[in-house]
Amino acid sequence: MIVLPDEKSLRSTFLKAIPYMMLAEMVQSLQDVIIQFFLARTVGVAGTAAYGIVYPLLALMIGLSSFLVVGVLTVFSRDMGAGEQDGAALHLSAGITWAFFIMGAFSALCILFRSELTALLGATGDESYLAVMSMDALTLGTLSGPGFCALSILLTVQFFAADNRRAILLAIQSILLEVAFTAAFSLLLCSVAGVLTGYTLSVYIALANVLLQVMLHKGKDGRREPWARLHPVPAFRHVSLIIRTGLPEMTAWGLYVAFAAIRNLYILRLSETDALAAVTLSEGINQIGELIVSAQFNIIVSMLGAAWAAGDRKWYDKTVRVVWKTSLSIGLSYSVLQAALAYPMIRLFMEESDAGSVVHMSLVILLFYSLGYVFYTANLVFTGTYESIGRLSYAHLDYLLEYFALYLGFMLLLGTVFGITGVWAAFPATEAATCLVNFCLAWKACGHFPRRLEDLGFGRKYVLKE
Repeated sequence: MIVLPDEKSLRSTFLKAIPYMMLAEMVQSLQDVIIQFFLARTVGVAGTAAYGIVYPLLALMIGLSSFLVVGVLTVFSRDMGAGEQDGAALHLSAGITWAFFIMGAFSALCILFRSELTALLGATGDESYLAVMSMDALTLGTLSGPGFCALSILLTVQFFAADNRRAILLAIQSILLEVAFTAAFSLLLCSVAGVLTGYTLSVYIALANVLLQVMLHKGKDGRREPWARLHPVPAFRHVSLIIRTGLPEMTAWGLYVAFAAIRNLYILRLSETDALAAVTLSEGINQIGELIVSAQFNIIVSMLGAAWAAGDRKWYDKTVRVVWKTSLSIGLSYSVLQAALAYPMIRLFMEESDAGSVVHMSLVILLFYSLGYVFYTANLVFTGTYESIGRLSYAHLDYLLEYFALYLGFMLLLGTVFGITGVWAAFPATEAATCLVNFCLAWKACGHFPRRLEDLGFGRKYVLKE
């Protein structure tokens, strides 16, 4: 896919990329949806709650993956924007090689200390009966990490593929394999271990399928594309830029894991297991929104990164304008759609007659998520901009506020005043407050009150020369 430097073409590129990037992101974001669906259907509330207990660590695994995926994609986009395909191939190979090192080490640590970790996260006392299922979820879930990360990297960089139809086919094949294997093992074993075994196997089978196809494919001119020149690159110097660039994503997920662990303990203190099951279920359903957000984020990073590396002032400004207009329109549309479809979506996962209180709380949570979604989208564009142009300190600050400091403060304040409902209300309050901070940073960067969308691109002071 070639990004053209006129506004109409840029908008077309963004919109056309969304279906593919969503499919690529579904391989990551549908992890929770697929697992939650089959846990709810074959194991029930206990399985969902057990998975929820170790979810902070599984979220950290996804965070490690996201940090590498975004780091590779950003550096890869800059290489492609500058016309350096050899550099793109080298950075892609280094990213995938180190994905296996880093994710494998994390999986080994979680398995080695699984008993202690599940107890620390809440599987003790009245919830001790969930311990065995939680350990199964942690062990099998983290084993999928290395393959999950490598597959996500490979599919995401296909944004730059000349043959977009082949890229779409690869993503669809991966999703179908995940669903099919998870469903088969869930029905055969009807346990947490069964659901997670099926999912983990599906990830490695999907990775083998994608690797085979991209390694054998050649471009129209007969030249092998960067992802067709993969080779092991263990030298740290080749991955150091990727790690620095993707580090804000690790900060975000690390902070969220800490927050989620505190939140889960706070929820159990305010309410009971049903509340924990509700937040776990609603977050699983909300992965559809996270899917759209993640797809947008990767497109933003790809387009802004390529425009930045090309060094064209007008191209960059037009890209910033298109990114903001398109992202906000998508965010507003999804916010309305999620609010309207929240209850039917919950009923797909769980019958009200089986767990009425879980259904009701999940509905309230999703409505609060919808309320804060537009602000969430705006913060997404800000952080995508920071990472694309190298303003990493701003990205770290954004995530510190959004995923921990403000979120925790609002949760404790509103939870104290309004009870369990206040915990759910903390999300829109946090996103609105973070958005205000980002707007003030943009004001500071451009030297005046932002009057145009280009003023939100931070390019005038930090990125490009006129």
